[in-house]
Amino acid sequence: RERCLLRLPHALRIDRGARKRSRKYRLTVDLAFSEVMQGCVEQHGESWLWPPVRKIFTSMFQEQHNAMRRAADLDDTGKPLADAEIHSIELWAESGELVAGELGYLCGRLYTSLTGFYRESGTGMVQMLALAGLLTSRGCQFWDLGMQLKYKAGLGTENMPRASFMDLQLEMRHGQAASFPGPPQLNSTGGAAAGLPAHELVGHLRSKSTATGECSALGSSAATEKTSGEASMDTRACTAISA
Repeated sequence: RERCLLRLPHALRIDRGARKRSRKYRLTVDLAFSEVMQGCVEQHGESWLWPPVRKIFTSMFQEQHNAMRRAADLDDTGKPLADAEIHSIELWAESGELVAGELGYLCGRLYTSLTGFYRESGTGMVQMLALAGLLTSRGCQFWDLGMQLKYKAGLGTENMPRASFMDLQLEMRHGQAASFPGPPQLNSTGGAAAGLPAHELVGHLRSKSTATGECSALGSSAATEKTSGEASMDTRACTAISA
């Protein structure tokens, strides 16, 4: 079985409509984990995200954010290996409404999307593009999108055999790990006042495109087809969060 991967930094040709829409939204990380998980269930049904899995994800999320110190795994050279960290990605409208989001995990310099949702037309695309900008700016080298689908191919993805993907996961755990910014605190105006302007993250992709001179078409229907996701943590390469 193959995995669908996007190499980062990766230049994307972003349509004018997506750039314009992105000005109305902000992106946060780990600000509304439970709400994002519920949004995924509402859009796709329980599917693989059934109650015991949701309970485990919530426990992992709470553990990684509550622990003051975490034990580090070591590779065969005695150097620390990056842990797998589960995250929620949120896209907020100016009104403070959560309009799109996804669950995923970061393992070293590789990010894997698990499942996502959207509540307004076009917000799925904005969330994906803003996330791509965030991943690029935070040191991610690969974005794992699970099974290949038509809209993913439009992003410029490539297929990788499962065995090669497992080797890549292990390789991405060595060295300097990518990191997400810490979650902002909620305030009286809600999520809309927190996080990063989506258009700035999309603009980061545009600057990368100019610098590299590379282009890959992104169809205007790309991220409106948010699927339930097929990704799972592979115990051979990514371990669970350890306190």
